[in-house]
Amino acid sequence: MWRASERPACPKRNENEHKHLFEVPPSPIESNLPWGPHDRYAALYEAYKKHSTELRAIEDGENKLLLLILAIFGAGVTAASKVDLRCQTLPAVALTAIAVGLGYLGLHVVGENHDLRIVVRDLLVRCEQAMEFYTPDAFLKGRSLYQEAERHYACKGQSLKTFSSIVVWIAGGFLVALIWINFLKGPIWQ
Repeated sequence: MWRASERPACPKRNENEHKHLFEVPPSPIESNLPWGPHDRYAALYEAYKKHSTELRAIEDGENKLLLLILAIFGAGVTAASKVDLRCQTLPAVALTAIAVGLGYLGLHVVGENHDLRIVVRDLLVRCEQAMEFYTPDAFLKGRSLYQEAERHYACKGQSLKTFSSIVVWIAGGFLVALIWINFLKGPIWQ
């Protein structure tokens, strides 16, 4: 678990060049509608639901990506183990380039998903703070509903990125190794 002093939730979130922020912040929309406390809490609740749904979609998308990469690399392993690539440099290089390219794209998507996960988790914590989940006596007598550890929720999830990256590296690495073993020694299974 990361502590806030070791790794802030999003180090560049207050900077204009952050990749998940607009270059020019949009101007606020003015409204003539009355805005009461009940409306504020209803809006916060809807924002919280939206962010939690988005977090679930990010994680589901990453799981689907991993399944797709494993299926593609699995098909590549089957093809590379059946085809004779001995002394055929161009097909071996082409298959290697495809595997490396897919691996790079997979790692890029895993990194982007991790960044998005941090941003959405940070938004969830902000909604929780605005709904006074961390305020003593707001929900529980003498205590806050959420403890201080929950404020660092945005920092969590590094293991998801690490696991996904390892899966992509291992699958791609084994496929590239199999291609070049086949190139040097011929098909493994005939």
